[in-house]
Amino acid sequence: PAHISARVTFRLPREPSTPPVICGGTGLAPFLGFLQHRDLTGSKWEAHLYFGCRAAGHCIYQKQVEAWDANRTLTKRHVAYSGHPDEPKTYVQDLLPRDGAMLWSLAKKGAVLYVCGNASKLAKDVRAAVEEIETQIGGLSPEEAAKHVQEPQDAGRYNEDVWV
Repeated sequence: PAHISARVTFRLPREPSTPPVICGGTGLAPFLGFLQHRDLTGSKWEAHLYFGCRAAGHCIYQKQVEAWDANRTLTKRHVAYSGHPDEPKTYVQDLLPRDGAMLWSLAKKGAVLYVCGNASKLAKDVRAAVEEIETQIGGLSPEEAAKHVQEPQDAGRYNEDVWV
């Protein structure tokens, strides 16, 4: 059975200077409106998009995302390839620790994190990656990191739109 619930916090921050960090595996579609809004309003504040696809050239909405990257609607797009023949499998959650210092800095600026995808894999693994960043970069204990991730979720700064 399906369970549908409203995600009232799943929207862009009211303050345009608040950096959004968007993580989607196959769940990129909900973010198109976010990025279209930023493009149409000319927002050039920091914004990062992490998403995954099988290989270069197989990314959904590739041309549109590349255009947003080129016109600075996105600060940077971070792409994980899970089926590229010449590289090891990489998923969105694998990219986050690599950028840990930058993501920790954005979190300190009040960044809002959005996660959209599979609840049992992507969402769980992104949360673990965020907790890893908080222990490795932020110096928190694992227990403190778990609590520290829950606080932004309660405040609407860590948002998940996931399916089972």
